Amino acid sequence: MAKRALVKRGTTSKLATRDAFMVHLQKAKKELVLAVLVPQVVALYSFATTAERYARAHNLSEESLGFAHQLKIETLGRLGELMEQEPKATGARGQLAGRESSGGAKMTHQKPAIKTLEEQGITKSVAKLARKLAALRPTELTAVAVRDKTLAAVQRQKTATTRAKRQVLPDAKYRVIYADTPGSDDSHDCFPPTRMPGCGI
Repeated sequence: MAKRALVKRGTTSKLATRDAFMVHLQKAKKELVLAVLVPQVVALYSFATTAERYARAHNLSEESLGFAHQLKIETLGRLGELMEQEPKATGARGQLAGRESSGGAKMTHQKPAIKTLEEQGITKSVAKLARKLAALRPTELTAVAVRDKTLAAVQRQKTATTRAKRQVLPDAKYRVIYADTPGSDDSHDCFPPTRMPGCGI
């Protein structure tokens, strides 16, 4: 009886943990819809990554793990979109500020107003992944987010589709037609026409 009660208590505790976990994820997803700044999305991505690790470490349900993964992919996709919209960061610019005691020009360096990715807490690998996800169509991004397909599989499919389109000749009418010049097989050697023997002039 005591063992059964202990198992029941453990199950109830796990369900409560899962429910609280899902509530936090759903709240984060609503915040993502309203996020318009890179720092906001970076914070949500950090939360989603931590949530995914937590779900895996504590053996939460597949639903909980899948929801955390979906939030992570969606935040990365949104991050990639915002990164493309932001102006690129440039280095510090020098500005003349009088002269040194030696007579040379004195320069002061102003810190650039636009922060770099590193300053915004975005690593190169995260930025690269975010850009790849942002380049996907909504249906493709959803497929990766819900774990129906991997990003690599989607990209392979896109590459194969692009190659197939290039190989198929378009069904259309054209105003210019390229053709061999009339005459003998070696007449192309005489184009434009000259007075060389065998060129018909």
